[in-house]
Amino acid sequence: MKKILITGASGFIGGFLVKEALNRGYETWAGVRSTSSRVNLQDERIRFIDLKYSDRESLTAQLADFVREHGPWDYVIHNAGLTKTLDKRNFYRINAQNTANLIEALAASGCKPEKFLLMSSLSSYGRGDEKTFRPISLDDPQLPDTDYGKSKLEAENYLRHQSYFPYVILRPTGVYGPGEKDYFMEIKSVKSGFDFAVGFTPQRITFIYVKDLATVAFLALENEAVRNRHYFVADGDAYTDESFARMIQEILRKKHVLHARIPMGLVHIACQGSEWIGKLLKKSMTLNTDKYIILKQRNWICDVTPLQDELGFVPAYPLRRGLEESIEWYRKVGCRPAFLLPIRILFYFFNSSFADDFLLYGCRAFIADISFTYDCCFQVVGRMDLGGTFACDFTVHFGHCHPESHDFTVGRNAVVCFFGVSSF
Repeated sequence: MKKILITGASGFIGGFLVKEALNRGYETWAGVRSTSSRVNLQDERIRFIDLKYSDRESLTAQLADFVREHGPWDYVIHNAGLTKTLDKRNFYRINAQNTANLIEALAASGCKPEKFLLMSSLSSYGRGDEKTFRPISLDDPQLPDTDYGKSKLEAENYLRHQSYFPYVILRPTGVYGPGEKDYFMEIKSVKSGFDFAVGFTPQRITFIYVKDLATVAFLALENEAVRNRHYFVADGDAYTDESFARMIQEILRKKHVLHARIPMGLVHIACQGSEWIGKLLKKSMTLNTDKYIILKQRNWICDVTPLQDELGFVPAYPLRRGLEESIEWYRKVGCRPAFLLPIRILFYFFNSSFADDFLLYGCRAFIADISFTYDCCFQVVGRMDLGGTFACDFTVHFGHCHPESHDFTVGRNAVVCFFGVSSF
């Protein structure tokens, strides 16, 4: 049985890569941080490792210990990365330097894989031709205009200039599917009766369903003839932002939707304002100046002929089928954390010194963080001050919830939280 390491396994794409590896019979190692959610990594066959990317020497020692105990991985898919950050220097630290550290540590520890696959991005090429809308070609110069894209190019270059092991670089376009956040926002907006496109010139866009992307990754790994190659990954069709929204409208059977276009100037102001607020709150925001450049780009069409010819890739999920499956998944999940409304938060403290279900009158709860996944699992971290010498720190996990049942009982010595939620 061949072994594979998949980094960034707790993320949207990473979870599907892990599923594909398991389906193909690999001994699958998921690279996840100890603090990352494992809600989508519940298969008992998955093995976990928390890689120390930031320190090359520590990572080398860690991998050397791994080799002595388990032997080297046959394949490595490096999918870990950063897509938004408050400090843009983090793009280069996470996306570029950590990639370099992993490559060097694999080589120095004797953990050289048969092939190394880097999950990059079309953003590493920058703006396409916005006059003729010619598809971006692999032979075009890479001139990224975002910090994210520049960090991805830096990672690509480091991989291309190493000589330790064969590699493949994949540059997917718009990746969508069950659990993806950004496109779900548009689906939710259309369902609400509104569609807001950016700019007055239609944006030409391409897509790849997440399951198809996972298939491509393993086609590239398992084809021995594919060495030191790079590919754009898309389903081969091109759309406009308007046709994409209208397809969603058709699938939802929504008769009346207001389709409007927002001037780029207003979008620029919104992105700048959002970034400024993020700095005040010390929180990375979805809308930022890097995101504005991406939204402004009109041509996201790329040439996937090499992908089709060399890997024989034929998408199992054209856009409509992929959207139908995604929307059905959102419907089945029911509870949507992206539109969570914290109506009230009441805390109960269960302790042997108090009667069960005793409401602590006058207690104060300070919530440090509320995080959630798209599988409706929540984690609440905070501190409860009961007055006097009574206080407790808490971390509470809530599993699969349902809109019709809002009380989540987690047992003794814990905190119970009540939420109001909205359904899709």
